[in-house]
Amino acid sequence: MPLHLSLRPGERVIINGCVLKNGPRRQTLEIENRADVLRGDEMLEEATARTPVRRVAYQIQIALVSQAHRAELLPVITAGLEDLARALPRFSAPIGEAETCLQSQNFYGAFRALAPVIRHEDTLFARFSPEQSL
Repeated sequence: MPLHLSLRPGERVIINGCVLKNGPRRQTLEIENRADVLRGDEMLEEATARTPVRRVAYQIQIALVSQAHRAELLPVITAGLEDLARALPRFSAPIGEAETCLQSQNFYGAFRALAPVIRHEDTLFARFSPEQSL
């Protein structure tokens, strides 16, 4: 079953490590075989990967889009997930899902599994940010 991607004007997408940017019109791509795909609105920027969960998710994203870096990143990602599991036992299910996905080389699945953990982390940092206490 093919994957249909509808891209907004100027939207970026990464397919098997290749960064593509849509032109001025809405386009639809049909991907007919298995590919590593990451849409622009899902991408994390290195500058924003400064929190523990975002840092691990960013490393997974790099492994997703760059096969050349996977071997060196896997032990780092695995250690990061183990640290997160100890620090956030409430989120053991999505963190465990990310670990399972990594074992089967499903980097997109691992990346997406961390979404609820990232939302929780964002909520915590927003609640305790210095601007909130002023």
